Amino acid sequence: MPYNRNVSKGETPFIDGKSKRALLLKAFADEKVDWDASRAFGDSYTDICIMETVGDRVAVTPDPELLHYARINSWRVINN
Repeated sequence: MPYNRNVSKGETPFIDGKSKRALLLKAFADEKVDWDASRAFGDSYTDICIMETVGDRVAVTPDPELLHYARINSWRVINN
């Protein structure tokens, strides 16, 4: 995605949850990461894949689907 002075030029591509997770794992492939001790924040159902990668999952002002999923899985929920 081209940038000029930290401003995106053109459309921002949609990245689904599975792609987010793959990008995260690729970015830290050469690092020793304790994923169980890591934390992820999400606000959308599409964030579930990346949130399930870590041990501490926090839904922040979640959409209805993520709120439901967070509640049935006993994840922490923060609402404004």
